[in-house]
Amino acid sequence: MDKEELRLKRQAILREIDRLEYKRCEKCMGNTTTNEQRNCNCHAAKKIRKFGEEYSSLTMTSKQDRLNRIVEEFHRKGLTPELYRRFREAEISNKEIRKLIGWDERKLNEWRNENGFALRVKKPSQSPIQVKAIDAEENGLTLAIYKNSKKIGFTDKEIREKYRLSQTALVKFKTKYNLMLPPGKHAKRLPRQISGGVK
Repeated sequence: MDKEELRLKRQAILREIDRLEYKRCEKCMGNTTTNEQRNCNCHAAKKIRKFGEEYSSLTMTSKQDRLNRIVEEFHRKGLTPELYRRFREAEISNKEIRKLIGWDERKLNEWRNENGFALRVKKPSQSPIQVKAIDAEENGLTLAIYKNSKKIGFTDKEIREKYRLSQTALVKFKTKYNLMLPPGKHAKRLPRQISGGVK
């Protein structure tokens, strides 16, 4: 079943579920908050559960197919920042990624560090950071690392703390690469997950 057929099949199932919702019995009509109501034995409720299971299995198949395509692409191209993002968007943990691509923890950690994905911000200590770099690039921040860090949702403040930069140093860096937003424009904050490291 190709992607389009899968989408049409899922839409058809959802239409059937919508149609059956109006045929529920009085006990479960418009209210499925308790187990008894969710597991009602009326004809419509049974059919809805059956369609729900079918929909669920199609969704799982779709996710597995997507994952298989990412792994196939890895074997052709190697791990790229785009492929890594696709793994993470599919809610695949770093541990699962290692298993899928056959890398050990150290190799994946090194790759993540080189590509700006292992940005870990230390919790602020009671004493403020005294020394801050004047030049962002001298302190290890590159354009690629900055862009990848922003794509996975890190704020400028977190990037400054990681690379021990003053606000002025980061503004100079962003100005150099034309990354400053015009006044009044605000970047959208992306959802992200910060883990304590690879397990």
